Amino acid sequence: MSTAPQGLAGRHFWERTVLGWHLVFSAMIVVVAVSAVTDARMTAGRQWLLLGVTLTWVLWYAAIGAPNLMERGSAWRARSYVIGAVCLALGVAWLAPGISWTSFILIPQIFAALSRISEAIIAVAILLIGYGAVLTSQGDVVGSQRWALVFGLLTSFVFAVTIGIWISGIVVQSRQRAGLIEDLESARAELAALSHDNGVAAERERLSREIHDTLAQGFTSIVMLLEAAEATMGRDPDRAREHLRLARTAARENLAESRSLIAALSPPTLRQQGLVGALARLTERLDAEMKGVAARLTVEGTERPLSPATEVVLLRAAQEALTNVRKHSAAGAVAVILHFDDQGATLTVCDDGLGFEADETGGGFGLHGMRSRVADIDGSLSVNSAPGAGTTVRVSVP
Repeated sequence: MSTAPQGLAGRHFWERTVLGWHLVFSAMIVVVAVSAVTDARMTAGRQWLLLGVTLTWVLWYAAIGAPNLMERGSAWRARSYVIGAVCLALGVAWLAPGISWTSFILIPQIFAALSRISEAIIAVAILLIGYGAVLTSQGDVVGSQRWALVFGLLTSFVFAVTIGIWISGIVVQSRQRAGLIEDLESARAELAALSHDNGVAAERERLSREIHDTLAQGFTSIVMLLEAAEATMGRDPDRAREHLRLARTAARENLAESRSLIAALSPPTLRQQGLVGALARLTERLDAEMKGVAARLTVEGTERPLSPATEVVLLRAAQEALTNVRKHSAAGAVAVILHFDDQGATLTVCDDGLGFEADETGGGFGLHGMRSRVADIDGSLSVNSAPGAGTTVRVSVP
């Protein structure tokens, strides 16, 4: 894959080189202006007129020519610029025949501005014929020099058309390649979206089968056993108790199956980066999103493997605690500490924010869901906070 900057790689050939043509045009204008000021053979009125034509050309180029070259504007805008530029170039040639060669710099602009090759060739022909007519009308070409001028103009025309067609070919090829790249990128995005959708559908189908084959059948058995126990409770207590025992066993098996399903649904960041990597990503995101808040992760003890369900609980607890930091704490610093020891692991999230009356909030700030998750894996949760003293959330798991 290309590593070129997007601003450069996404631009066409002419757009990447147009700055150079701006510089060439500027150099031509400087030559014309210097000639107008320093040519002693020119009258003052002619010098001022040449400067006026030159200034008009600069304004015409800045207002219409340069934007059209960069943005590839409408056909009428391009034609308007070429017509005006040819007239101004011939005006320069008429006022200062000695530097009329500078007008030839207009030829590449003509081919770049006009999308049709035929229009560009006609414009170049008009420019060269006008150039020859100006020189002839000035009396600078007499006798056999006219044939030399005709030969020179024809040679220039052939050369200009050849180079112009080459430039146009490069521009067209560049645009075609850019279009192909855009199509490929679009197709790749569609393929990625389709692959994602197929993956989601396959995962849903898998979960549907798992639930049908395990939980649904287990719940059906539990219902049937409870109904049987209810039906036999009065006339055969021993048989009813047996039904209840079997229902209890089925419920425990279903609980184990549900925990297994939950473990299989661990977050992608947890599967890809592990618990420490996922916590690091959470703290980095908080640090990047909240200006003025320093969030840091510290790992203490020797990292050891935890069950998938335990890792999910710790990650969800960290997410909930950091969400509360975002919403309520107005903290300046947040510390996330993951401590490993022989008994298990402890996650601590503390901030120096506003704090709250822990006894009064009860189950606020999403703590009910956090407590439920922690209790499911026989862990413990504590929340210590006071107004103005920050908040500390600690989750210990076996």
